[in-house]
Amino acid sequence: MKNAPYLAFALLGFAACGDDGGTSKTPDAPVVNTTITISGVASEITATGRMPQEGVQVVVYNVSDDSMIGMATSAADGTYSITAQSNGSAIDGYLKATKAGLKDTYLYPPGPLSADFAGATTLMLKANTQSLANQLAGAAAPDATKGWIGVLVVDGTASTAMPVAGATISATPTGEIHYNGSAGVPQAQASATAADGIGYAMNVPAGTISVGATKTGLTFKTHSINARADKITLTLVAP
Repeated sequence: MKNAPYLAFALLGFAACGDDGGTSKTPDAPVVNTTITISGVASEITATGRMPQEGVQVVVYNVSDDSMIGMATSAADGTYSITAQSNGSAIDGYLKATKAGLKDTYLYPPGPLSADFAGATTLMLKANTQSLANQLAGAAAPDATKGWIGVLVVDGTASTAMPVAGATISATPTGEIHYNGSAGVPQAQASATAADGIGYAMNVPAGTISVGATKTGLTFKTHSINARADKITLTLVAP
């Protein structure tokens, strides 16, 4: 495990999730693409790194009513692509990735998508890998009645956004907050994000969780996600 980047690899794919894909927009009147393509790679995180996964079912749902927007199955190299009609409105959605033998994974962008999102990395874990992460972090063993969140903190939502070191994440209601150390794996002594910008809210109450981050000199937006019991949830926190 000592050579594994663990969640550091996969969550970095979220750094482009607010990218406008070349479509100009203003904060008050965003220009929404007619169709929005969400694509990425489905992978399993193991003790030695990422392994692309074939046969992962990836489904995009609406946050408002959990209705399905589109779906795809990953290819031999783990890649997948889903194209949806926007109907002139940004897609406020989330992704769910499932495959037998791996924990279901949910991905939440920091906000609605108005253009193509090519960084939807779907990271999946076996139950024993999740347990090892909690052990390394100094957290209690995973509680099957609670949720488990991985958070990437970045300094912007464009494609040039970089992970933020020295940030503290928050989850309300809270769980056990932990961070990666300099080696890119959960570390019990870590009290803020390392260079990879990654933190965790382990064993959070199942249900709606408000996720945010703080660091002197930076202001981050807080957003809500649904942390489902005994599932993996990934999200991004950005200014």
